[in-house]
Amino acid sequence: MTQTLTIEYTLSNEELDNIFEMAGYGCTYWASELDYRTVDGKIVATIYDAEEESEFDFTKDCLRKQCKDASAKTVREVGLSDDRRAMVYEYILNPENNVCDADMADWFVQTAIHGEVIYG
Repeated sequence: MTQTLTIEYTLSNEELDNIFEMAGYGCTYWASELDYRTVDGKIVATIYDAEEESEFDFTKDCLRKQCKDASAKTVREVGLSDDRRAMVYEYILNPENNVCDADMADWFVQTAIHGEVIYG
């Protein structure tokens, strides 16, 4: 028997600010800088990858899509251990009672820009 689980997720501006702030701490081992700007009324973050000497832009929509996609993939596909995956699920399902920490923000950012975790 196959079951389908549908998760509706809304990333609030407050949550986005928290993810961006925590990414500033969680991504420091591979990113040299994280900048924010507003483009056409949307917040755009640019992260400078010190390892590849390149930069990547990502937006609230990229992070929202990553949060939703993460809930539908297997542990191997998203590059998370079981305990970290449970934390991400709990955050996605119940964000008002959970906090995105630096490690989780790093995971969100890496998968939003690379499609997978490539560092750490």
